[in-house]
Amino acid sequence: AFLIALPFIAHAQFTIPGFQGALRIAMTPVHPTPGQQVRLALESALLDLDTSTIVWSIDGKRSATSEKYLDIGAGALGTTRIVSAEVTSAEGSIVSAETTITPTEVDLLYDADSYVPPLYQGRALPSAGSTLRLTAIPHFRRSNGTEIPSTDIVFSWKKNGQVLGSLSGRGKSNVSIPAPYLYGTDIVSVEAVSTDESFAGSASVAIPSVDPIVRLYQDHPLFGLRLDYALASTTRIIDREMTFAAIPFFATASSPADDALLYTWTVDGKPVTTSGETKHELTLGASAGGEARLSVGISHASNIF
Repeated sequence: AFLIALPFIAHAQFTIPGFQGALRIAMTPVHPTPGQQVRLALESALLDLDTSTIVWSIDGKRSATSEKYLDIGAGALGTTRIVSAEVTSAEGSIVSAETTITPTEVDLLYDADSYVPPLYQGRALPSAGSTLRLTAIPHFRRSNGTEIPSTDIVFSWKKNGQVLGSLSGRGKSNVSIPAPYLYGTDIVSVEAVSTDESFAGSASVAIPSVDPIVRLYQDHPLFGLRLDYALASTTRIIDREMTFAAIPFFATASSPADDALLYTWTVDGKPVTTSGETKHELTLGASAGGEARLSVGISHASNIF
């Protein structure tokens, strides 16, 4: 009898030192908001993920998904979800990666220094030649319910993809930049990161340039300027006379009587001159059964747009 000794073959799982960086979890979006759906994707330049065994864990609990992708909902403000993935290659090596989902919110508000009348409920929109003002309000809420103040947050501002280095920095939550050019649209974005880098968020807004407009209102002798009601294209004069006030919206001016605003009034095609602090107003007397066509145009002395 002959005894043939064969080498014993054993299979064992092992982790290669320094191999951990070969696996990463990419998150989309990078800065999720509360309740937003998040997609996690495994990426590796050294592992064949299609032939590997993948095990996901969410907050320490194993997930039923064994694919390269995992869809998960972000929690509320002040909550954190820890997601890990363990990959076992066909050769038996084990590599793992972990990421943290911390939802944040960043409100991005804007208006302009253009003119709008008192009690106007909308924002002052930017017109060409005006100044755009933006404010970022981050909501970075800790687990104890407190929020990180803006003074402990670094803001990075961009306009059309270009970094506004001089306007970015710690605590710089407000910026003022030129409004978009005529007929143009600017995309302004901000990224906010806490100084300890435990929280991050971003926001972006597309801001178009608008054309200034003018509306006619009645300046009543008893009730004053009736800004609650803009006059229609056809208006009846009930009293003996009526004072019309031209009010510009979104113009680069401090008031309707701004010296930079130039008014051109016409009645039945004939120019009428007004001046002084009431150059934006014109008084017409009523005629029995008569009809008059009133028009007004506004231009700016220095803003060519």
